[in-house]
Amino acid sequence: MSDNEKTAPLQVGLTLLQNNEGGNNWGPVMAGTVLTVLPILILFLFLQRQMIKGLTAGAVKS
Repeated sequence: MSDNEKTAPLQVGLTLLQNNEGGNNWGPVMAGTVLTVLPILILFLFLQRQMIKGLTAGAVKS
């Protein structure tokens, strides 16, 4: 594994995992996908109110 693969983003790592497994072993790929999306989803759920406030505040015409 080269340094580029070690420092690659998670999405690239998932693609490499799929390519290394021959594309037939979806279990590890789906587990990696869930682990990649889960922190982003949790962060969104905690900050949902602030995000909506920011979006609506920017839409108000003064």
